[in-house]
Amino acid sequence: MDSEFSEVLLTKLRTELRKANIQLWVDPYTDENGRQTGKLMELASEYSKRFNMPEGDIILHLEHLRSFALQKLEQNQQYKSQKLATIRLKYSPKTPTTTAPTFVQIKLDEPGSVLTSQLCDTMQLSKDQVKLIYNGRIVNASNTIASQGVRHNKTILCMILSTTGKEEAAAAEKQMKKVRDARRGAELLASTSRDSIGRYNRQITDQNGRTIDLPQEEKSALTIALSLHEMGRNVLKKKQYSNALLFLLEADAEFRQCSAQILNLVDNFAVLCLDISWCYLCLKNLETLQDAVDRLKTSEDFFKKSYGESLQRLLTIKGSSGHEVALFVRLYLLQGIVQYFNSNYRGAIDLLNKALSYANSIKVDDEQFTEMLGLGFSNVEARMALRACNGNVAAATQYVFKKREENEEIAKAEKEKSRKRDLARKLGKCANGNEINVDLYERMVLQFGFDKDLSSEALKQCNNDINSAIQMMNDSSELLAHAAEKEKKISKTLVSQVESVGFDPISAKAALVHFKSNLEQSIEYLSTHQGVVPYDWLANLHNHDEDAHSSKTDNLSAEDKKALTSMAKVVSKEENYLDISLDEELEYISQYLAMARSAME
Repeated sequence: MDSEFSEVLLTKLRTELRKANIQLWVDPYTDENGRQTGKLMELASEYSKRFNMPEGDIILHLEHLRSFALQKLEQNQQYKSQKLATIRLKYSPKTPTTTAPTFVQIKLDEPGSVLTSQLCDTMQLSKDQVKLIYNGRIVNASNTIASQGVRHNKTILCMILSTTGKEEAAAAEKQMKKVRDARRGAELLASTSRDSIGRYNRQITDQNGRTIDLPQEEKSALTIALSLHEMGRNVLKKKQYSNALLFLLEADAEFRQCSAQILNLVDNFAVLCLDISWCYLCLKNLETLQDAVDRLKTSEDFFKKSYGESLQRLLTIKGSSGHEVALFVRLYLLQGIVQYFNSNYRGAIDLLNKALSYANSIKVDDEQFTEMLGLGFSNVEARMALRACNGNVAAATQYVFKKREENEEIAKAEKEKSRKRDLARKLGKCANGNEINVDLYERMVLQFGFDKDLSSEALKQCNNDINSAIQMMNDSSELLAHAAEKEKKISKTLVSQVESVGFDPISAKAALVHFKSNLEQSIEYLSTHQGVVPYDWLANLHNHDEDAHSSKTDNLSAEDKKALTSMAKVVSKEENYLDISLDEELEYISQYLAMARSAME
């Protein structure tokens, strides 16, 4: 919308016209030739007195509404007669040129690439400079427009990554490369646990920081989604809303590949929906109201399920409701703004007041905040502690130390859990297919002083029956030693033979382990499956896990290693998404409360 038009005044006029059932596009306000009549001037004079505003401003806005209605009527006729749909456009961060169209007309059975090309040709932009988003999804170039939910008279967000000039074009390409690199880094992070800089195997945790054990396929998809989300949040903190939205929508697409059961275990998807809706607001793109409504409903349902209607469950679980309240401030603010644009001003005021009440309840005093920083605490620690302790600096100090102790305990427990998981993978499986019990193994080695290799072999053959394993150690130690030595290392000759057929050494060794050194079965399986072995075969490699992961990352290109390292640095387990200062939120609350109250006058 042009800057000369007031959204508040347009909303007021729409409401009044709807109440009075006035249709500006027909007689007596529009003549048979489609021109305005004197009746429109009379109506403007009436509303000028009612709103106490200049008559010139009123007629300008009424004529805008009248012309827009006539335009829609004509477009509806074209759609009925020619199946030519009108797609309205909203630009971000701003309309790129004076010639940028406010709408395009296209048949809905055309692929997304045609729509993009049509816009690029009109604005003389390259395809890399334009991203089209509808209902929170990037428009797919290959699929038809209709299959992606786009309908006649719907609005699409057109993100312009540059306008004209070499510098802007270079900046656009740089941004798209960041998105591609982030995705590649996330994919690599999901598939490896080591590279030249050391371990950074990402664990999926619940709201208390405890690891959630997931199938490898689910873990990979969720890791990619979480990593892209965190990258998007990093950009969002810099208030680069258009760029942040690209990352967030990429994360959204990955989250939607995960099962509903998995998404119910973590609150990240609910927070992502809130972040995307926040981007819509900051980009002034709330025309996509339905997507915002759906996303905010997803966030609200999860938050209430996790924290309770009045955060009572959160009080029980974590002992405070300080920092999570910030999420509800943003939620109710966005819901209030959606209600405002739906002309539900009373509902908007109620939600905005609710957001304001929550915000005031956790408002941090500047002096107390500065005092906490002076004690050596970080911004995140200081703000979250003061909110949790209602501004009591002494209590907040104790809170930080207690939180640090809890995090250290959780990290210690998770480290031990990870160590046992890695050891279990190295030890292999029992005769019945179950993993060797690490606790029993360490009891035999550390408490009873038995040999490591013999202990694992005894537990393996006795299916974790420790009494039988100890008896076997005493009665058949030589046989165990022979079996352990045979199992411990697959013959290099056999691996070389499988390699010579054309398979990589890791897959070769995994197949030989699985088929108990049977060369023919190993080669036959690898040939049938194009050299690809199941993930659990790789996990079962004895004493070879570290070599396997190192080999995997050592073979990466320099560009892939850079993408992986960059993403690894971004990934964090800290609750940074809860550290919201609320400054912007309070500004929006004040702005939309004033607008909603004005619209009700």
